[in-house]
Amino acid sequence: MATGVYLMVFLGTRVGLLGFPLILVSYFICFILGRRKKKAISRRKFFASFCIFVLCLSSAIFLGMHSSTLKRQKNLEKEQNQVVDKNTKEVSHITGDALSYVKQIEKGEIPSSFMDQAQQKSLVEMKNTADRLFLDNSKRRIQQFLYHTYLIKNQKSISRILFGNGYLSNYSEMTLEMELASLLYNFGLIGFVLYLGFFIVILVKAVTTLFQHFDKRNIIYLYYLFGVGLVYLLSLMAGYTFFHVSSMVVIILLHILLNEECEKIE
Repeated sequence: MATGVYLMVFLGTRVGLLGFPLILVSYFICFILGRRKKKAISRRKFFASFCIFVLCLSSAIFLGMHSSTLKRQKNLEKEQNQVVDKNTKEVSHITGDALSYVKQIEKGEIPSSFMDQAQQKSLVEMKNTADRLFLDNSKRRIQQFLYHTYLIKNQKSISRILFGNGYLSNYSEMTLEMELASLLYNFGLIGFVLYLGFFIVILVKAVTTLFQHFDKRNIIYLYYLFGVGLVYLLSLMAGYTFFHVSSMVVIILLHILLNEECEKIE
């Protein structure tokens, strides 16, 4: 619980803010599904567990309301009104740095040695899409995802699709922070399969086994499965999930334990 308080209140990231409540919800779902087939569970025990779950979740929500993450988000919302497009005289829908690059591109001031034509075109298309969607300029990850998606399209290169763009296509605020997407865009299809193929096979196998042998499920198996699923969900929100040594050790262990539980059920 103390770790949860730190993650939600003091860490200042969305992963900490949302991750801990997700763990609580996952724990309760696993408890219900894992014990559903056991008639020995009493209503009193279920009610007690439910009350504890509600208390913990309520505490997590209360802590989240006083989180550094929300304070930071409010500051970002104030700052976004200061980024103004001089042409339209309205608040920009992309970050200040990205807007500055777009203006330089329109004036032809950016050399191809710094940003090639595909990158320049992708940045402009990203801005146009953000304008159509009335995107908040503080939503950097959406802007990053749009830019890198357009970049793959505009490069029109099979080798880039297979082997990725590397990290040279990342610059300033357009560095892709959604790690699952960055693995695909930066390392290509081949790199993505080589790095995550082993883990994805285990996840697919575990989900398939759950549906095929639903009556044999147990709490431990569901814990591992939800834990692995949470890894992929959080990797869409943050970087250094699969590339950080400390988290990668836990990820590998989770997949190995999940695979062992699959074999027991089968």
